[in-house]
Amino acid sequence: MTLTNFVERYSGNDTSGLSRGNLFFALLILLTRLPFLTNGFGTDEDSWGLALTAFNIHNTLSYEVSRFPGFPVHELVSSVFIVGGAVALNLMTAVMSSVAVLFFVCALQEMRFKFPYLAGVVFAFAPVVFIHSTDTIDYMWAMAFIMLSFWMILSGQTIVSALALSVATGCRITSLAMLMPFSVLLIDKNLSTRKNAIAILRYCIIALMFSVVIYLPVIIKYGKAFLTFYDLSGYPTISKVLYKFTLGVWGIAGSVAILFAIGSLLFSSPLSPGKFLLPKTINEKHIIAWLVAIDLTIIIFIRLPYESGYLIPIVPFTIMLFGKYMREKAFIIFSALIIVSPWLIGIATADKPDSPKPSSLASVFNFSTEKITLDLARGPLLTDLTAREATMLFADSVLNEVENLTDTSVIICGWWSTKILYKYAHLPESKKNNLIIISQYLNRDELISYVQKRFNIYYLPMQDSFEKKLYGIDVKYFGALPLLQSEEEEEEGPELQPES
Repeated sequence: MTLTNFVERYSGNDTSGLSRGNLFFALLILLTRLPFLTNGFGTDEDSWGLALTAFNIHNTLSYEVSRFPGFPVHELVSSVFIVGGAVALNLMTAVMSSVAVLFFVCALQEMRFKFPYLAGVVFAFAPVVFIHSTDTIDYMWAMAFIMLSFWMILSGQTIVSALALSVATGCRITSLAMLMPFSVLLIDKNLSTRKNAIAILRYCIIALMFSVVIYLPVIIKYGKAFLTFYDLSGYPTISKVLYKFTLGVWGIAGSVAILFAIGSLLFSSPLSPGKFLLPKTINEKHIIAWLVAIDLTIIIFIRLPYESGYLIPIVPFTIMLFGKYMREKAFIIFSALIIVSPWLIGIATADKPDSPKPSSLASVFNFSTEKITLDLARGPLLTDLTAREATMLFADSVLNEVENLTDTSVIICGWWSTKILYKYAHLPESKKNNLIIISQYLNRDELISYVQKRFNIYYLPMQDSFEKKLYGIDVKYFGALPLLQSEEEEEEGPELQPES
């Protein structure tokens, strides 16, 4: 039996919809996530912010956003399960990721794709997807409903598709961008322009109307102010943007897979042997829709290129695009490279308190303005898991230091604030220090106010420089001191003292 025959036999091309085979496949995907659900809510501050908000909603029964513009579906559902802590919320994400893969496979079968299970595994094992299938963030929640919407529109269930896209928007508002590519799929060449326009308009109205209904808790509480997007001061360096766009999504082996796929398309002869994976009925309309989905996702990312997770929607559409034009054997090689990518060669920063501890096979080198660890023993998935462990240890070290403060103090925690606040809220009352205030950042007026009230001001590592980026303030001028000193800071000595 040849490799292609083996893949074809076990790739689910004879099943469709919510069949037993497809549900069993989704269960197998879920099982791959279970070993990686511990060590907190993730490395991203937004994951901890969601958990903190869910905790507050659960206790107060009053809705609040974890961050603007709000993620009401994820926030409200998480508030029900927050009693189970990080494992419960991470497990919910893992379930949603397996559901996203299931609906992707169903859509592929609707299009009569030859290797739907193989493509489903590629989607599930793309490093950015695998990592964010095991933490508490909304990316895979949104993708589950985007893939359901995609499958339903291929099946002709346009109302269900529009409703599913509304729920996806309630998980992550940028999901509404899928209105454009999905509208392209509604175009029927056998109908008049007027009828096509009416079908598209009806679809968009339903999706928009129910998106507004889902966002009512946000609108009622915050009004027009909810239309504020999370933004940081300063655009990332080009090197960081390129990393997040490539290695951050696909990993090293996965990036090689993308280059291989492009090369196989550019340099293969149209007369070379091998079969294609999609029928000719999947034509220009579908290709345009996939390209529009990819392009819109990239545009949204370029506007705020802070997380590789923003690019997750390009993964299934990229797989389909290569699946349309690559032949069987080339697609199998492409798939194999991405499937092994989460396990091969991890990259992480080496100069932060919560950076993962490198293995014996790791090398540290300078790249641009940062120290980077290239770890041959841990791929992106295990590197992320190790970083989560380091995050927990660092947060605990901050809380231990806070417990011992004896004067009224305010601590500038920056991007660690949600992690510190969540863990602080779960401390026994005997360990809470009522003399301290945990803050994300402080503007000039707030700093002056705390100085006048004779508060001690502390900051966590690197947050003094970030205060300069945000507000142009040198917090050391106001007497701020580092709460924790790194070895480098201890060696610098007097230079860390507040400026007079």
